[in-house]
Amino acid sequence: MTKQEAINILLDHFSAGFVRTIEDALNKEWVGLIDEDMKDQKTHNLDFILGARWAEEILKERNK
Repeated sequence: MTKQEAINILLDHFSAGFVRTIEDALNKEWVGLIDEDMKDQKTHNLDFILGARWAEEILKERNK
């Protein structure tokens, strides 16, 4: 096998995996915050930056 053939095989493999990842992401339904989440955030009296980070962590967990 030549160096170029090996590179082509790796690129094909990488491309296929990348396309599957994009397709999976496009087919997944987004899960957002619910009212209960917002009430929970308010009870903690978090400032804006901490509140944004808090929301980000919840959304990351829900949208894995």
